[in-house]
Amino acid sequence: MMETWLKISLLLCIFGSVKEFRPSEPFVTHYLLGRWKNFTSEQVNQDIFPVGTYAYLVELVVVFLVTDFLCYKPVIVLHGVFAILTWSLLILGKDVLTMQSEGIPSTKLAGSKVEDSISVGHHIHSTKPRCMERIIREIMEVFYGFFMAAEVAYYTYIYAQVDKEHYQQVTSHTRTAYLFGRALSGIVSQALVSSGTLDYYQLNFISLAAVCLATLWAFFLPSVRHSMYFYRKKHKQNEIDGTENPAAVTEESVVPLTGLVESATSYAVETKEPNQHISRVNGCDPGRRLQDSKRVAGSCKNAHYYLWEDFSTAYTNMYVLKWSFWWSLATCGFLQCLNYIQLVWQKIIVENNQDINTELYNGAVEALYTLIGAATSLGLGWLRFNWQILGEAALALCSIIEGILLILSATTKSLAVAYILYVLFGVIYHTMITVANAEVAKNIGEDSYGLIFGVNTFMALALQSVLTLIVVSDTGMALEIHLQFLVYGGYFLVLGVVFGCIAVYTLCSKDMHKQKLWLPKEIVTSESQT
Repeated sequence: MMETWLKISLLLCIFGSVKEFRPSEPFVTHYLLGRWKNFTSEQVNQDIFPVGTYAYLVELVVVFLVTDFLCYKPVIVLHGVFAILTWSLLILGKDVLTMQSEGIPSTKLAGSKVEDSISVGHHIHSTKPRCMERIIREIMEVFYGFFMAAEVAYYTYIYAQVDKEHYQQVTSHTRTAYLFGRALSGIVSQALVSSGTLDYYQLNFISLAAVCLATLWAFFLPSVRHSMYFYRKKHKQNEIDGTENPAAVTEESVVPLTGLVESATSYAVETKEPNQHISRVNGCDPGRRLQDSKRVAGSCKNAHYYLWEDFSTAYTNMYVLKWSFWWSLATCGFLQCLNYIQLVWQKIIVENNQDINTELYNGAVEALYTLIGAATSLGLGWLRFNWQILGEAALALCSIIEGILLILSATTKSLAVAYILYVLFGVIYHTMITVANAEVAKNIGEDSYGLIFGVNTFMALALQSVLTLIVVSDTGMALEIHLQFLVYGGYFLVLGVVFGCIAVYTLCSKDMHKQKLWLPKEIVTSESQT
């Protein structure tokens, strides 16, 4: 019979795979630029995508704070709801200006006053639709930002549900589910587009159906009884004063959310003291309310303490800090390239004077780099490299290679070459981010992995917002797409140089004659169990 932790992991992985099955995403830029939306490259580059980045950052702060308080599952359900809203607007939110202009005569009487009146009227009446169009776009990006921000609940839910001994397995499961969903999405989208079965617009309906199914599936996930911070098990001997015994835990000190709600709404029926009866008006007990408010305040105090304890413990470890530093910076660069790479491919098509209906292989590229990235990540699990010694050097080398690949992507005139360069870039990122995740997880407390994941993701998004503001937005340099990717390439080169210097320092500060670059199996096993 299947164990409980494995059942929960399986349920979550099904949700993860289904929610990532969004065949429209590999072609979303071409959908926005095509006849269905008719946006310009400048609008997509400077107006639409940046809003999503800023919204993602702000909303991640809110989602991260409430996820643990709400015990994860409600946020996972909202994750699906915001996906439904996003794709509904993407499908139904047709360009309002186009809809309005359909009612205006398309022919004009040359040389007559009628022509001028129609032209002026069209200009006057088109102002409001343009404003509405912009509002709809921004609302859609805000919903998409909430959808992306709520992913933190998906990745951290499992740590509040299973025992620590299973953390390594469930981490692998959720990552594999994500990659499987992305790969399957790319394969299906490419097959449907290449065969002419569906166009870019119709792919959105499959994405909408998938996120609807994922949302329904989320209701079947088991509820989390206790959060990891707000209602965490207190230590037995002392209160939160920094001196408690970390080994002793008592079940009575758990403060569940349902208990607070029930106690806050309970009614007193009997009393032994007359003066107590007088104080209970309309079923309200001031003493009970005061006690409940103190318990809520206590749970918030507990959460603040445990959050700060886990945060400071993790980031005062220089090894964790180094890997988290690369994790945040590399994720920032990867997400930025992921957002804008389709504009590079579109630019290559335009510069080569190719037909707008040129067959694209975006879905195949998405599937290919995801599958290869998954295979290399899995393969690294069997390799016993001593990352304490080789880590910085590997990060430096991979970052420099990624920078070169992005610079070549910005300068190539061949769409096929651009596809290959992007596949290599994605494979390298997915491989090394897996190593970073593993190294960080092995050197922090298991209860704090969700926190560190959230903080590193937040830092990546903060840096991405700054990068977007400087490079992409109108208030910054507003660079053309090829120049943007030259900047991103330089960004990874600088990251590689920084870690190259750290690698030199690490190698020089340690006696290499006594260090092993390949760890025995028993050492790797013992590390994974600590």
